[in-house]
Formats: sequence, C-alpha cells, structure tokens
Amino acid sequence: MLDVSDIIQVLEYNKMEILVLLIVITTLGLLIVSLLKKVFSKYRKEYIEQYIFSNSLIQKLKQQYPQLNTKEIKSVFEGLRSYFQICNIVGDKEVATVSVVVASALSEFIRDYKEYKLFCAKSLGYTLIQNSLSNEYNLEYKKIKRAWFASCELEKLNSSKTKRLPFLFSLDERLKIKNGNVYPIEQMQKLKHIGFLEDNIREEYKGEKLTFSNHADTGYR
Repeated sequence: MLDVSDIIQVLEYNKMEILVLLIVITTLGLLIVSLLKKVFSKYRKEYIEQYIFSNSLIQKLKQQYPQLNTKEIKSVFEGLRSYFQICNIVGDKEVATVSVVVASALSEFIRDYKEYKLFCAKSLGYTLIQNSLSNEYNLEYKKIKRAWFASCELEKLNSSKTKRLPFLFSLDERLKIKNGNVYPIEQMQKLKHIGFLEDNIREEYKGEKLTFSNHADTGYR
C-alpha cells in the first residue's frame, strides 16, 4: 500500500503529464461552453424571430396610441422584437430600450407576467426587468451606446459609416411619437466602440456628449 511520501513521488514524477491533462480538460471545457453558448444564442434568436405577440397586447397598445394605424402598430412590435434581439446579443448587460413607443409596448407585455416570464426564459434565459431612467448620465450613456452597437451588429451596419439609423433608433421619429426619442445620426456615428460586452466602460465621454429630445426607459436584468 502506498504511503503519503510514495504518492507525492508519483505526483512529482508525473506532474508534467498531469499539467498537460489539466490544460486539455480546461480547453475542452471552454470549447464546449463556447459551443453551447452559440447553440443557445441561435435558438433564442430564432425563437424571438418567430414569436407571435398576442392580439390583446396589440389592442392595448392601440389604445395608448390611437393615432397609429395597423401597419404602424405592427412596426412597433417589430421594434420590440429588435429590442429583445439586442438583449440576446449583449447577454445580461444593461441596455436602453431606445424608443419611447417600444418601452410602452414592453410595459404592456410585462403586465401579462406569466406569458412574459415564459417568453423571457425561452428568448433570453432570464427575466428582463424594465426600470426607470437613471439620473446618472454616464450610466444611461453606457446603455445607449451598448444598444447602438448591438443594433448595428443585428442589422449588419457599419456603426461609424452607416447612412441610416438602425430600425429601433429611428422608430419614434418615423412614427412621430409625442416626446419620442430622436437620435442625430451624425452624433451616433462618432460613438467609439469600446466593447459593449465589457462590465466597465472607460471614461471616454469628452467630445461624445449626446443630446436627445427625450430618453426612453431602460430595460435590464
């Protein structure tokens, strides 16, 4: 029977082999996790694309915005769909809803909490909570920047050269929403992509002060 000293000698003799084995196991583990993330992300993307918003939800939004016709109401829910897609892109990081009318649609969706919670579980893997706008400019700025780059990624736009706003960013102005958000494309093009998946944002606000007519609520985990 081996005693402690014998075991230590065996480990010392085979430490290189053990180290290589640990590296291989760790690498395989990371590859498996990365693959699973891609699989889940693809599944969630498809689920969001195919999800049908209920007629009752559509009617509730019509009551809030009676000036919008059926086609325009449909475009609002396409904006809400885009919002969930960018939430899927950024994971559990905070991201601005960007649009006032989309924020209203989201609020109505949350009222049917059972359906909403099930949708979030399948589309995001967590329940997205809508919260009011923070008074801290840098925090909200961070969420808007993250939404901008994720929206550009979603629509395959060059964030610094695009000639049009992503759908979500243009919706309030297009639908002439009262007190809606208007995003000057010239300002948005100048935003620096510092990594919207990072937990901490660098202090790079000089020269990037954004001015909007209003700010939507922020939805986040």
